[in-house]
Amino acid sequence: MDGLHPLAGLSPERLLTMRYEDFIDDPETAIARFAAFVGPEFVDMWWVRRMACRVRPSATRASTLHTEDRQSLDEACRPGFAVLADLYPEYERSHPSSAEVGWPRHQ
Repeated sequence: MDGLHPLAGLSPERLLTMRYEDFIDDPETAIARFAAFVGPEFVDMWWVRRMACRVRPSATRASTLHTEDRQSLDEACRPGFAVLADLYPEYERSHPSSAEVGWPRHQ
């Protein structure tokens, strides 16, 4: 988490913030945005479309965790989510706790 604070001092043209969810929801746009950030010479829409076809959401295993493990995971992630929320208030919290999403309970 300490590594995020120095990023706040970078000028916007030197920092690109992207979320995993952006790649999953609209991979073509996310990849094109990344390519444009690296440099206009890297924007090749044929390549972008080809790479976008390779993006697949990962299967979460969080729903298979026992209740105690899921609670421990939520608690361990809480400080990081708080820092990210402070640094990037324009993003909604994209990783709700297991209780908020209604994952099945395993005892």
